[in-house]
Amino acid sequence: MDACSSHPCVHGMCSLSSSGYVCSCLSGFTGLNCDTPIGPCDSSPCRHGSCLSNGHDYVCQCQTGWTGKDCDVYMHPCYANPCVHGLCFSSSSSYFCKCPAGFTGQNCDQPDNPCIPDPCNGHGNCARSSGGSGYACTCFYGYTGLTCAAGFGGPGILSPGDCVVSPWGQWSAVAGFGSQDRQRVVVKQPSPGGKQCPPLSESRHTNQSCGPNCQATNLVSNFMTPTGLGSTGYGKLRDLLIILDSSGSIGPSDFDNAKTQLSRLVGMFCPTPDPFAGDHQKAALLVFDHGVDEIFDFDDMHDTNEVQAKIRSVFYHGGGTRTDFALEYARTHMLTATKGMRFRADVTQEILLITDGLSNVPAETLKEAYQLQQYAKVYALAIGVRTPDGQNEITNCASSPPSRHIFSIPGFDDLKTLVDEIQRQLQNTQCARFQY
Repeated sequence: MDACSSHPCVHGMCSLSSSGYVCSCLSGFTGLNCDTPIGPCDSSPCRHGSCLSNGHDYVCQCQTGWTGKDCDVYMHPCYANPCVHGLCFSSSSSYFCKCPAGFTGQNCDQPDNPCIPDPCNGHGNCARSSGGSGYACTCFYGYTGLTCAAGFGGPGILSPGDCVVSPWGQWSAVAGFGSQDRQRVVVKQPSPGGKQCPPLSESRHTNQSCGPNCQATNLVSNFMTPTGLGSTGYGKLRDLLIILDSSGSIGPSDFDNAKTQLSRLVGMFCPTPDPFAGDHQKAALLVFDHGVDEIFDFDDMHDTNEVQAKIRSVFYHGGGTRTDFALEYARTHMLTATKGMRFRADVTQEILLITDGLSNVPAETLKEAYQLQQYAKVYALAIGVRTPDGQNEITNCASSPPSRHIFSIPGFDDLKTLVDEIQRQLQNTQCARFQY
């Protein structure tokens, strides 16, 4: 009698083998003799969750951030609109709420009243500051200071309702165009009838020179920022829009040099060795003269080699200098999700304007620059800009303070020296740690 004659396979087919017999089980059964039912959860169908049997079926209890029958569909952290009174930004597997004035808390669901308890010591009226966060005390006559704590007869007593500002900060290090700047802040906004606030920033020109090596230090510290951290505590992520001047005052030879050095520069960002791979840095490029050419947007290039090759392939135009057209195009067309810009709390939006001088319509350029600064940090690399009007225009095109956003060199012959020195300094600096 053979081993299969006793029909050992309860729910399957029996086959003879050298060791006796082997059962080929029907669907839904397992075990040596196909006598063990397979439960609906035995195959671990729930990719990101736990499985519960439900008769011949199963139900998945999904982990946070996952949905679908098998918990295999990623749910965007902002999908459920967790921010009751604010804007939601995703960061990895979590989210961040940007609350409007009047609300606070993780989900912007808690009223925020900076005037409780009274910070004005009973000597003034408290109101939310014009910036949306914090408070401002309108002191009764005879009191002054941030909290109306300085009594009558003390130093600096002001008329009721006058603006109060802090003392000037220290002068910055010498920066672009050999200039320095310093800032102060508003302590108390003016009330109706009071004196308005004086300027909060001022700059001065010095006789000190800040050559290519000095400018390279400024660029590394304020623009390249290899050790800079983003909002998540990891390496800084950026969406960088480069706006490159291709006007007739530059000439084809200097333009080729600018492309070569720019392609080198973008390869020096962190993380190494490929800053533009994956979801790290992203770049886009506009070239302008009397018109604007969009060379590539934030989604077009997928690694550093592609970014560098595309920069080097740009043609020289040699027309006018309509910087205003380029800045307007940047604001209205490039700073959008459709062009690949990431509107996330852990990504900064940045502009690098590279130009050699005064635009054709300065008033329109300054108007467009001011609007662009509301949406992105604007940096400027000025090459060979010597006239006061040209320097003043570029200073106003860049974000404030100028010492951190403006870099200048005497001419295009100095551009390679500048980039060489940036490379040398970065070789001695380790990148911050990136999240992925």
